[in-house]
Amino acid sequence: METISTNSSTTSNRRNRSKSKRPFRGAAWKQSRSRSNSRSASCGTGALVVPPTCDIKDPRLSRMNYLTYILSYQACLLSTLVASSLFYNDWTSKSVQLAAFVFVENVVTFLVYGVDKGHAENQRWRVPETTLHLLCLMFGCGGALGAMKVFRHKTCKTNFVWTTMMCAAVSLIFYMALFYFIFVVIP
Repeated sequence: METISTNSSTTSNRRNRSKSKRPFRGAAWKQSRSRSNSRSASCGTGALVVPPTCDIKDPRLSRMNYLTYILSYQACLLSTLVASSLFYNDWTSKSVQLAAFVFVENVVTFLVYGVDKGHAENQRWRVPETTLHLLCLMFGCGGALGAMKVFRHKTCKTNFVWTTMMCAAVSLIFYMALFYFIFVVIP
């Protein structure tokens, strides 16, 4: 008689692997299932099922808040610059205002990059890359490039570095357009 030997350890490992791929359904899931079953069986006399609340913020909402803050900040600074250049017509005061505008923009961008680096080291919520690129794009290219050099922030991510360089190039075009608008268009 020929005996066929089966390896029981391989079949049990296969069974264990297939069981491990099932989604985890813990006690909370079982409790909500029992509540919904008892509720449907009792025709509405069961306990009210209230979803749990979490303290975790939706990252999309925080990203929208960052964008709202940045756009309002940019609008405020640009409107202040344009309004003050309307009142002061001499070349010296306009250049001082433009230099102050550039200084404030770059310092704010530098500080935001520094805060993001600090959050990265402490494993806290980070500033979204979109926000960093938007700050670089909106007249903060010097602060962004300086912060990347000083803090060594995101220098290993080539995609981020190239996007920052492209934003810096577009920002320089914006600087030239702003210079032309303040010194040529506004008399």
